[in-house]
Amino acid sequence: MAAADVMVPDEELIDQDGHPVRIRELFADHVVAVNFVFTTCTIICSPMSAIFGRLQSALGPAMERKVRLV
Repeated sequence: MAAADVMVPDEELIDQDGHPVRIRELFADHVVAVNFVFTTCTIICSPMSAIFGRLQSALGPAMERKVRLV
């Protein structure tokens, strides 16, 4: 299945600063990688967040222009 064939509901999320943002706003003209974590997770969530942190560093300047990590 091509990514263009995936339909994502336009839900409202809360950003890291506590502000609401619509999913469509995040996807506009960007590649988006989504990582779901639970605040009570004690097994895989911390390593997954660390991987996202390394990905953010590796992307460098492309982060602001082309990629969004959610």
